[in-house]
Amino acid sequence: MIDRAYQLEDARFAKERYEWLATTDPLTGCFNRRELLDRLEMEHERVHRYGMDVSVLMIDLDLFKRVNDTRGHLAGDTVLRKVGGLLRSELRSVDTVARFGGDEFVVILPETSLSGARALADRIRQRIASTDFADDETPIQLTASVGVTMIKADETDEPEVILDRVDGILYTAKDEGRNVVRS
Repeated sequence: MIDRAYQLEDARFAKERYEWLATTDPLTGCFNRRELLDRLEMEHERVHRYGMDVSVLMIDLDLFKRVNDTRGHLAGDTVLRKVGGLLRSELRSVDTVARFGGDEFVVILPETSLSGARALADRIRQRIASTDFADDETPIQLTASVGVTMIKADETDEPEVILDRVDGILYTAKDEGRNVVRS
């Protein structure tokens, strides 16, 4: 009887671990790209069903490559972990943050207007700029550029198209000098 209880507990733990690995970026603890696309599809459907606002942020760490080039990939990994934690600390439990790739993160904000999303994006941008991401005594200062868009109830764009749109907005921000929020 006790052996069976341990087997059930082990199976439950293994299932939870598998689900975590399937949905989570192991470096940052944020969701991974696959889970992001699933959640974006779900929010897209809710927008059409209920007509509520959903905003999407794409955040890129400005000149992050310099960290990896000058301090090494371990320092870069430390920065990414800390940024993931910083983003999670700024969000509500209903929001989704995912590492989109490299040094880019995407945030889905249900029931958030464009102006509310821009205000949050600017707060995140300021927090990143004021945080020392050092892994030792030498400071690592970074800035971030943020693109902001909304999923509109009347649009038919698929999640990938929405991500392409916010990516274009992000790169407009980067072209305008970095460390800015654009929508």
